[in-house]
Amino acid sequence: MEQFWFVRYKKNIRQAFLIIFIISIFGPWGFDRHSVPAEFPCTFRLYGDFCGTPIPGVSGILMSLSVFFQSISDLSRHTLLYYERLLNGLWLLNLFPIFTTIISLWPNDTRFIRMINLIAWILAFISTLTAFILLILQIKGQVFWLFGLWLYILLALSAIIFESSIVIRERKLAG
Repeated sequence: MEQFWFVRYKKNIRQAFLIIFIISIFGPWGFDRHSVPAEFPCTFRLYGDFCGTPIPGVSGILMSLSVFFQSISDLSRHTLLYYERLLNGLWLLNLFPIFTTIISLWPNDTRFIRMINLIAWILAFISTLTAFILLILQIKGQVFWLFGLWLYILLALSAIIFESSIVIRERKLAG
């Protein structure tokens, strides 16, 4: 049975995914809020008396790592964890696809590695889409300036389609 073009070039496509991942995490994913009275102008008026400065996704991921380790520390001291801290851990799911994609570039790309890579992309897509929806509810119109977040959502969706196509194609060939 003839291979599809994307199966032949899957290593190159995964390398492109890694490059787009790096571009997306350095793009804006959120806003750092500042209190600026409504009578004063600002570039990004988020709501009411708050303006925002775009922050890159890499800052959110690094902050999540910090909050995650703080949450583990709080857990060891038996203090109450707030849901915001737990939601912050969702950002860490965005790091898993980079590691699984790098592993899937190795020559011995097994079905198990492909499935783990697919699951990692699905989890990253869900967590990023959740963050995007929460941002839409919070800041409404300004969310469209966050091209890094948009790019990552499209990347994750493309990777899910690509990886699932490979898994389905290989199952058809095996069966």
